Amino acid sequence: MELAGRIHPLVRDGDGCLRAIQPVELRASGFHRGARMMERVVGLDVVAEVRTSHAGEPSVAEVLAQIPVGHLGSVTHFESVIEVLAGEASNCVAKTVLYSLPSA
Repeated sequence: MELAGRIHPLVRDGDGCLRAIQPVELRASGFHRGARMMERVVGLDVVAEVRTSHAGEPSVAEVLAQIPVGHLGSVTHFESVIEVLAGEASNCVAKTVLYSLPSA
């Protein structure tokens, strides 16, 4: 998946700071759970906040497939925060924040 090479998932650490994570299997659900955090990521611009829908916890592939086409050229990172998850096999809604590198 070409998008996975240029749009990267982020998670928040215990201090609320955004961090890159080590590469994960694109179709594995719950990528944010137990993610191996790497460096802090600062200075990104928020492009948009969108709602994404998932069957259970999100995978990177599911999130990437739901990024609006109009944002694909500028988005470099995303953060998904689960809003609704009621049981293991339930549908999940996540607030997904799309980020880009700062404009010059």
